[in-house]
Amino acid sequence: VTAEDFTKFDYILAMEKKHLSALEAMKPDSASAKLELLGSYDPSGNQEILDPSA
Repeated sequence: VTAEDFTKFDYILAMEKKHLSALEAMKPDSASAKLELLGSYDPSGNQEILDPSA
């Protein structure tokens, strides 16, 4: 993810809360991209999608 991505895309989705936090720290103040967890779209309610190799 680059600084340009925050203005190029409407949404940037993260799989884990720690990734979402890192993206929030990177996001320029003037950027319009919405940052969300991909899992927030999971009807079963699982917000995080954990790394299966971890």
